[in-house]
Amino acid sequence: MKAAHAAWVGLLLTGCVRFGYDALPRPEERPRDAGVPARPMGAGGAAPAGGGAGRGDAGAAGKASSAGTGGRVSAGARGRASAGAGGARAAAGGTAGAAGVAADPALGSSGLHLRDVLGYYSGDWGDMLLREQNGEVWGAYQYDGGTIVGKINAEGVFVGWWSQLPARSGFDAGEVEFRWSKRSSGVIALDGRWRYGNLGEWLENWDVDLVQDRTAPSALSARFDNPDDFVRHP
Repeated sequence: MKAAHAAWVGLLLTGCVRFGYDALPRPEERPRDAGVPARPMGAGGAAPAGGGAGRGDAGAAGKASSAGTGGRVSAGARGRASAGAGGARAAAGGTAGAAGVAADPALGSSGLHLRDVLGYYSGDWGDMLLREQNGEVWGAYQYDGGTIVGKINAEGVFVGWWSQLPARSGFDAGEVEFRWSKRSSGVIALDGRWRYGNLGEWLENWDVDLVQDRTAPSALSARFDNPDDFVRHP
């Protein structure tokens, strides 16, 4: 009886294995769901423990979401792309800005640039006309055929040399400095000082205002046709 029972149980188990469990594919033989991407290996060479299927499902959902929105890039990706493009524009803008500063320097803290103060002035020593000439500032003023040549320094101050007839040297030449400001009325004012040579006492009586309601006299403009009259600091 016991032997028969044991034989019957053995036959039953063998049938189950053969016709039941053995008929199921083993895990490594199961075909993967095409909608779930293969997970990459972790940094240590093994798949991350726990939640792996959840990450796979999230990846599939993300792809489905992207497909559902017509392949539009996510907000984060758009932000990164926008930031990159903005950085490129800023770099390009920085280059242009640097070039602009070199060509049109700021005049200290006055809020003015060189282009703002070039033009026709009137005041002490008569009329005066300022122009940019090959990276320098040239000026012609009415008194004794006077001229000035100089540059804007790092503080936004014009530093140059004046000369006039008859000799354009000795007591007919010397250093000059100009500073600009803008009055509340909107008028651009030039505060100048000058001296004989480069050792004399500074004199403050060279103050003129930019004239905006009329043009410079033609005789003053014609002075720029004689570059030999424009003497630089020796």
